[in-house]
This record gives sequence, structure tokens and C-alpha cells, in this order.
Amino acid sequence: MSSLRSRSVSCPAELIAENVASHRTCAARLTRRFLFRRGDSLAHYEMMGVMEPANASSLLNSLRLGSPVAEHDAALASYFIETDTFTQLVEDRGDVIAGDKGTGKTALFTILKGRYSDDPRLVDVEVLSAFNPAGTPIFERLLEKGELSEAQYIAVWKTYAVSLAGNWLLDYYGSARPGRMGELEEILQRSGLRVKEATPQNAFVKLIAYLRPSTVENTTTFTQEGIPIFASKFAWESPQPPADEPVQFLRHDDALELLEECLSEASATVWLTFDRLDEAFQAHPSVEKPALRGLFRAYLDLGALSHLRLKLFVRRDLFARIVEGGFVNLTHVNARRITITWEDDDLYNLLFRRLVESEGFQQATGFSKDSPPDQVFAFVFPEKVDAGARKPPTWKWILTRIRDGNGVKSPRNLVDLVSRAVEAQKRREAQNPRRLDASGPLITADALKHAQTELSKDRVEDTLLAEAGDSTAAIKAFANGKAEHNVDSLRVLFGDQADEIRERLITLGFLEASGRTWKVPPLYRPGLSISQGKAFSTTGESLDEDVEDDE
Repeated sequence: MSSLRSRSVSCPAELIAENVASHRTCAARLTRRFLFRRGDSLAHYEMMGVMEPANASSLLNSLRLGSPVAEHDAALASYFIETDTFTQLVEDRGDVIAGDKGTGKTALFTILKGRYSDDPRLVDVEVLSAFNPAGTPIFERLLEKGELSEAQYIAVWKTYAVSLAGNWLLDYYGSARPGRMGELEEILQRSGLRVKEATPQNAFVKLIAYLRPSTVENTTTFTQEGIPIFASKFAWESPQPPADEPVQFLRHDDALELLEECLSEASATVWLTFDRLDEAFQAHPSVEKPALRGLFRAYLDLGALSHLRLKLFVRRDLFARIVEGGFVNLTHVNARRITITWEDDDLYNLLFRRLVESEGFQQATGFSKDSPPDQVFAFVFPEKVDAGARKPPTWKWILTRIRDGNGVKSPRNLVDLVSRAVEAQKRREAQNPRRLDASGPLITADALKHAQTELSKDRVEDTLLAEAGDSTAAIKAFANGKAEHNVDSLRVLFGDQADEIRERLITLGFLEASGRTWKVPPLYRPGLSISQGKAFSTTGESLDEDVEDDE
């Protein structure tokens, strides 16, 4: 990627003309300069190609960019990029995978689950999903029990780990159970945690059923340390069954030691993966914090085991709430934490892979996975979105429009923006059809601007306001105003609370510092009808002075 952006490249005529049937002839030779900025240097790309004019609408319809949401993207594996984050994960250099919304936590899990059996780095590792990828999160069932103490939640998570991993191991070996697996079977049977099929739903629902004292047959008590003691009525084949028989007392730490020994005897290691934690306890903060703190405490306790590991996929804002107010041994958690980061080159390559993954697009243009990415971009996008010497190249314009105030540029926003631009361009082609040659651009500046407005509206609603909580009113106070504020203009909006509110909005990524002022990032401006410019006046400047801030 770096070499491509630091020198001039030329595209042979055959690269663009491959799509043309053999009876077609070359129609025109075109030369085009395309600029991309890398750091502070400009690299010029000259693209020469021969291509018979093609219908723009057909080319747009041939694009298959996939879904911005990993769980809805059936083709995710075909254009997945192994970033350093994924490498650290499969090499077991971390257990807590933290990232912002849209940065690819679920994509990492999906690829890990789909590829681990063929990855030589994961020999003898079984990756089990400890959550349900679709539908109502199973962990939401904890709400039925009401509020428990943190110690009790620790016990619940440990017991769940024993149940899910233990049931999987027993199912895998069937009746041929070496070593102490017979003891593991007996413990799960007598504790009421043996299930017919080792799925997250079955194991967790079974656990919750025993936690909930809904009938006289089932009762639950907790020891002072939070260990659950289950009692239930057994069905006996004898004509005269005995009185209530208590289910065997389950000491989860003893059960975990037994499970560890069984896994060791089987030369197997189980990774229990947890995701969707932010969805499980929405609108229930009194349960969310102790329940998830309990999960992280259980994770630390299980750290002594070699054959049973928890892999926790968690949003960074949720992780911050979990450890807020102090968390003993947080350094141990952070030592095994992997933060998902996307460099600009990673995003560039991701978009390129999605563009050329479309077979129809390859056939129509002659581009392939081996084509230089810059040549593909030069055909698909305009040189600039806005005219003017101070205006940035298209790629930098895109990066500016998908980032929040914390500098997070998520692949979800990138794919969403370009997908919306494709749809907007299709509508324009229906009204004013174009015939394109090799010079492009397939997607016009107007379509990109329209897409950015639509993306902004949705991110304001489904991300910013959805997670703002008590800051919702403060965010809405910026609507229909200017993007840049100083101490005085913020005080006009919020009075004596201005400093406190400003810090909250910075944490949310709605404001970012710019010298001695603060700006609303372009990602959120159209969605709140915020225009570029200052909300305050300075000497020699008008209140509405429009200063370029794409840099």
C-alpha cells in the first residue's frame, strides 16, 4: 500500500479492456490524474486505459459491498482482512477484545469461529460461542432473577462455564470417556446442569431455571461466598420414591478443577467466547454493572487454568463503565486486553477488497484482486468531492466524514457511507443515465455528499443519541447551530454546567478539542443540521466565517 502511494503507476490498456468481448474494439485512450494524500505529501497517479463506454447503472448494480453489520454479511470471510488485532487474538496474546461500536468485534468473532479448525495456530483449540449471535441475548435471562450481588454473579458465570464446556466435552466423547470424565458427567447430572445438546441457549436456560425458585420443586440458596446450592425433586422409578432429594452441592471451583483435568487428559483447550454484552442488560444499569463485573472477576479467577479460557468481546465504553469506581487487579485485565484499531491503510484495503470482490464488477471493468488499489479507486471515485485548492482528495474527505470526536474511524461507517453512495448514484442514473469509459468516476461527488448526510442522520439516532443517556438534551442543544465553540459559546448553551457537559460530550465523541476551541466532527453535523463555522465572533472575523476544517 505504501509503495503504491509514493510513486506514479500506469494502468495497461489490457487491464481495463479485459472485460470487453473479443469482438469489441478499443474506443478511446484516456489519461487521468488522480491525487491521494499520504501524510503531507501528494502522490500523482496517471491512469491510462482503453475501455468501450459502459452503462453506469449496470456497473453500479454489479457492485456487492456486503453489509456494514458483520452478523448480516454472508460474504464476510471472502474479504476479511487479518489485522494485527486478529493476529494477536489467534496467537492467544489477549483475552479481552475491546473496541468501539462498528469497529469489528463481531466480525473478529465470526471469522475466528469459522476458521479456527483450519488455522495451524489453533491446533487442539475448540472455540465455543458462549452467547447466541441472533435473537434476544440469552444473558438477558439474568434479569428474571432480579438483582444479585457481585459475588453471586461470579458464581453464576463460573457455573455457566463449567456447564457449557463440560457438556461440550461429554458430547464430543460420547460414551467413550477417558480419565475422570465419568465424574464430570455425574456432577453435571446430579447438579441438574446436564443438557441434551451443548448450546449456549440450553446451558444458560438450564442454569437460570434452577436459579429461579418458581415452584416448590426448585429452590436456590447461596453460600456467603456466592456459591449457588441447587435443590430439586428427582423423578424416581421406584413405586415409592423417597422424599425430596437435594441436588448434589456444586462447588464451582472444584468442578472447574475437574473440568481442567478432563480437558488436559483429552489434550484439548476450550475458548468460551462472549459477545453482545452491551445488549444483554440495556436499560438495567443496576444489573449490568455487577453482572459484568462478576463476569470479569470470573475471568480473572479462571486465568489460572490452562485448558479453559474466556474470550470477552466488549465495547470500550462498556468496559469503562464496568471498571468505573475501581477494579481490583485491573492491571491483570489490561495486560491481556487487545484494543481494536483501524489504520487508514487497513480501511483503504478493506474497501478495495469489497469493491473487487464483486464478480460482475470484475467482469465489467477488468479489475481484479491483483489490480493496484489506487487504480480501482481512481475509476470508482472522483478526484475531489468539493472543488478548490484547499479541499482534500476524496479518500481524505471520506476518512474525515466517518470519524467521531475520539478519532475512531470504523469500518462500519466506511462501508455504510460507500453503500449509500452507490444507492444514491443508482437513483441519479435512473433519471440521467451515463455511459462511462475508463476515466470514470462511477460514483459522483453529489452521491457521496448525499450518502454522508444519510449516514450522519442514522449515526446521530442509532449511536450518538441511543447511548447519550443524560447527555441527550445537551447534544440536541447544538442542533441548527455552528460546529465550532469556545468557552463562552458553551456557557451560553449550558451556563455553569458547561465544563462538566463539555467533558461528557468529549467522552462520547461528539466534541473534539481544536486548540482552545471544540468542534462537532463532520460525522454528526448533517444529522443535527449543524453547519461549519464558529458559534462565536473574534476580532476581525464575522460570526459566520467559513474556515476549512478538513485538514
